[in-house]
Amino acid sequence: MTPDKEYVSWDIPVVGFEVYAIKFGGDIQVLFTGSQPEGERFSLSSRISLAGDFTYVDDQGVLYALNAADTWDSLTLLFKLRHRIITLAVADNLSQIRIEFDDLSHLRAGPTDYENWELVGPADLHLVGLANPGDPRISGRLGM
Repeated sequence: MTPDKEYVSWDIPVVGFEVYAIKFGGDIQVLFTGSQPEGERFSLSSRISLAGDFTYVDDQGVLYALNAADTWDSLTLLFKLRHRIITLAVADNLSQIRIEFDDLSHLRAGPTDYENWELVGPADLHLVGLANPGDPRISGRLGM
């Protein structure tokens, strides 16, 4: 970010969504679901994929510096997120994302040498945290 560029953050429209699954693979995926819009067949859903370094602060305030390539045993503490409700979700023009939950735990990821995180949904929203600090790629509507 250049000195003449002001800091900007965006609220991600997933507050109130509940975590229903955590998937381990080449990346870590945390999946959440929201309410079912009137007249729609399905509930809204979203997921964040974490591909590299990220932090998790648990409900006791303990900070864990994690990486998607860590052993699955070291990542199982993320299962505590199941059934948690999102209370805050924000991305910014430094390619950082923060998601807070109703038990005061939270996830945070920022830029690395590659696209470190991606958020898909609800609806057509798609955010990708770019390498090095800079505006994430955004498609769809953030609904600010």
